Amino acid sequence: LKIIVLAGTLSLAMAFSSNDLVNFIGVPIAGIESFLSWKDAGVDASTFSMTVLSTKVLTPTSWLLLAGLIMIITLWYSRKAKSVTETEINLARQHEGHERFKPHFIAHGIVRIGTFFANTVSAIIPWRMKKTITERFDQSKLKNTIDPPAFDLIRASVNLTVASMLIAIATSMKLPLSTTYVSFMVAMGTSLADKAWGNGSAVYRVSGVLNVIGGWFMTALIAFSVAGLFAVIIYHFDLEGVVGLLLLGGIIIFKFSKIHKQSRRNWSKRNQRKPSFRTPEVSGTI
Repeated sequence: LKIIVLAGTLSLAMAFSSNDLVNFIGVPIAGIESFLSWKDAGVDASTFSMTVLSTKVLTPTSWLLLAGLIMIITLWYSRKAKSVTETEINLARQHEGHERFKPHFIAHGIVRIGTFFANTVSAIIPWRMKKTITERFDQSKLKNTIDPPAFDLIRASVNLTVASMLIAIATSMKLPLSTTYVSFMVAMGTSLADKAWGNGSAVYRVSGVLNVIGGWFMTALIAFSVAGLFAVIIYHFDLEGVVGLLLLGGIIIFKFSKIHKQSRRNWSKRNQRKPSFRTPEVSGTI
């Protein structure tokens, strides 16, 4: 399993880089190629067609290496990148502890439906089969460790291999996808199958998953709306609009960086306290 985890880690890294590098460098490369094509054509910008972008754009290797280096440095030092990883591991971990997301009525409803379904299936399955299944989920070895891992090598192998395969297949088919979203949902699926979501933590984990999914959908809608607004501002105000938007973007980045830093500080303080766990009023197991 350790060899599979190592190979899966390398595969996931390659799948991430093949997808994220294109997403990261694609837009600036397209902008630079558009400018160079217009400059070589020697015509007015309003009459120049961007048909050159319908063909393959050859990217210099030096630019790809530079973009990869920037990505590596950002992932190594970015607090937000670390927060994404911590959120995924926190929601997929096997043991109990502090939960980052507060439960809401939708999560309670989903957990109740899942509990009812699980209890119905459990009543049908023979007790010998249930005993065999229960023995397969023995976590005694992990509980005896002082600092248990978030999940075992079997789940790590499944997470890495499935996520890397999905990302590689979708990238080769030129399908739009979020590598982080794919990895996150694979981890949530395996944690549910591994009985990591117990009576006490299920509603918190489901709330976290719903918040993350909702955040991704909201990001898409907000990006769509704001992009259209920015295009209108640039069209009507020309250079003044560009300068104003750049200043606005800098202010927003600065403000949200402070908010994110404060939220991480508050989470660290809560995590350092003595673990306390509040069990929601949900019966059965999920």
